[in-house]
Amino acid sequence: MFEFSEFKFLHHLDRFRAICRGELPPPVTFEVDLTNACNHRCPWCVDHSYNSRTNTTLKESSFLNFGDEIAQKGVHSIIFKGGGESLLYYSFSKVVQHLGSKGLKLGLITNGETIDRHLKAIPHLSWLFVSLDAGTAKTHQKLHKPFKSDAFHSIVDNLYQISSSVFTGVDYIIHPENIQEIGLATQIARDVGCRCIAFKRVIGEDNKKFTPKMLREVDELIIKMKDEQENADFQILGTRFNSFSPENKTLPYTICLAHHLVGVLGSDGHLYPCGALRGEVDYSYGSIYRGSFQDIWYGKKRKAVLKKIIRKECADRCLGRTSYSRYDHYNNLLQYLTTNKEKVGHIDFL
Repeated sequence: MFEFSEFKFLHHLDRFRAICRGELPPPVTFEVDLTNACNHRCPWCVDHSYNSRTNTTLKESSFLNFGDEIAQKGVHSIIFKGGGESLLYYSFSKVVQHLGSKGLKLGLITNGETIDRHLKAIPHLSWLFVSLDAGTAKTHQKLHKPFKSDAFHSIVDNLYQISSSVFTGVDYIIHPENIQEIGLATQIARDVGCRCIAFKRVIGEDNKKFTPKMLREVDELIIKMKDEQENADFQILGTRFNSFSPENKTLPYTICLAHHLVGVLGSDGHLYPCGALRGEVDYSYGSIYRGSFQDIWYGKKRKAVLKKIIRKECADRCLGRTSYSRYDHYNNLLQYLTTNKEKVGHIDFL
């Protein structure tokens, strides 16, 4: 299964070379928050603070114009995620079908409860991940705190309905309250026809509740599930033990350049360098309500923000300090590629 290969970047070497030359290429992917409204209240949500200050939803016409433009400028894909629950967006199906017709590949990360409202849109997606985070309705209710008490069963039923029409996976945030249900969730994901389950470590204050014994238990359970459940059609992801370290880690690179590869459009209409800076006015590149992608991406405001990132003014907000991030992988590559050849040494040997 190559969908999650760490070598996918090789298909976008043109972007990496442009970044190394100091250019500003369009991103490969845009992460889009259609709305910051949500019908679940997960304790680990990184958007609680921002969502409590404002309630925003993207204007359909402005977003569709934005989508048309980025498709023409060479952006390959959009991931609907973060900020809130994308499936609460009033015209989700219309937006998905329109953007797909422009050649953009589309992915969705959702809590899964309202998938049944948008069944016509699902086949237009390249993939869909459901944040399940539990193996029983009781634990799901305790952690996700959905407004509807039968949400867990609705989500599982929805997974049954769609898993044959789109590449479907389950996300599982490992929390001290759901360690014992790793096996149950894995079995559910496989039984409903998902192609994988991805385990991730909780971030924030709850991460400090892990004991060394819990971390060993997590490691043992995931290894056990890989032995018992994994096969050619079902994969278990996210087994990096350092992802479960209770302490913040040192960033494995000196300068962040990965944000050039993945753009972020917030539900407020602003473009940001990464999800961790969503809603931070000082890090906004500009608003799609007041300018085109071309004007924003190559404008003075974005260039000023890039200088702040180079000065590491945002380092204390970086999620890479608290858990493994795909930005870490890209930044390590970019740091190597931008290092003087003499300093690298032995480049003629493979």
